[in-house]
Amino acid sequence: MKVGVFVNESLDEIIEIAATAKLDAVQLHGEETPEFARELKAETNLEIIKAFRVSPEFKPEDILQYTVDAILLDAYSQHEHGGTGETFDWEIAKKIQEIFPKMYLAGGISKENVILLGVIFKQSLGVALPEEFRFLPMTLLIVTAMLSCYIQFYSFLKLRLAK
Repeated sequence: MKVGVFVNESLDEIIEIAATAKLDAVQLHGEETPEFARELKAETNLEIIKAFRVSPEFKPEDILQYTVDAILLDAYSQHEHGGTGETFDWEIAKKIQEIFPKMYLAGGISKENVILLGVIFKQSLGVALPEEFRFLPMTLLIVTAMLSCYIQFYSFLKLRLAK
C-alpha cells in the first residue's frame, strides 16, 4: 500500500499529490479537522488515516469525531509532528482499540520494548516500526523479542543465584 503522509497541507495539494503519486491512502499527521478528513475522503475515496499525537490532555473519545478508515497514535512533541522516537502510555492505545476498529501504533518502538506490544495487545495491531525492523514479519519480531527477554532474565537470575 502506498501511503502519503501530510502535515497541515491544503485539500487541493493533497488531492493533486495523491493523484500524481497514485496513492492508496493518505495519512493526516497535522491538526486537520474532522470536516477536512470527511471532505478529503469524499473527494478522493482513498483510505484516510488520521494521526493523533498523544499528550497528557489527549481524550480517546475525541477520535470518534473523525470519519476515517484508521487511526494512528504517536507520541506528542511540542516541536515535531512525528519521528521523535518517544513513546507514550500504550494503555491509552488499548482504550482506543476498544472504540475504534482499525488502529496503528507509532512512537518509540524499539527492540527493547516491542515485547510489551504482545503483552498489552492480545489481538492484531498495526505497528509503525523503526527501519531496522521493517524486514521482519511481526510474529517473528515478537517471538525474537520474547526469546531475547527470557535469555536476559535467565542470565540475570543465574548471576543472582550464583552469589
